[in-house]
Amino acid sequence: MTNKLRRFVSAIESFTGISAKWSGKKARVANPLHDTKDRNVQISDGENRLIVTDYARNSDPKDIAEKVGWRLTDLFYVSLTPQQFNNHQLKKSQRQTEDECAHAFHLLEQIPAMKASGSVFSDEDKTSIIKARNVLVENNFTDDDYQRIGREREIDVKYLDFIQRGGKYE
Repeated sequence: MTNKLRRFVSAIESFTGISAKWSGKKARVANPLHDTKDRNVQISDGENRLIVTDYARNSDPKDIAEKVGWRLTDLFYVSLTPQQFNNHQLKKSQRQTEDECAHAFHLLEQIPAMKASGSVFSDEDKTSIIKARNVLVENNFTDDDYQRIGREREIDVKYLDFIQRGGKYE
């Protein structure tokens, strides 16, 4: 077990206030990205870096590291070259893409209710709508994807119902 593993686990324990459970050279910790006491994130030593796996929500290790004040490069035993670092910075995580798509989906779902209430869209609104539509098209994002993300991330059911009713309270 490396010192880096112990330090990273300690950083997460300090952030969440929940102690890790150790099994051999692997630690199970609470996910600092979510308000839960469940220890769904496993951290262990890998060949050239720490292996961070979120079994509940498939959170990006970069997001977990950044939440507790670490950088992605801090998870590696050997420093990344500038080229390797840039390659990691240029890639969007799946979660970032899904967040962007879910936001665009929310925006577009509100349009019928806004039109029905007589809202007039400004040029800025129209630009945002076009961008949102393009995000969904570029990523082949569908209603099924939105529902899947909602289930995976435990989005508040009341909020989903609110969106599905066109943004109207009953």
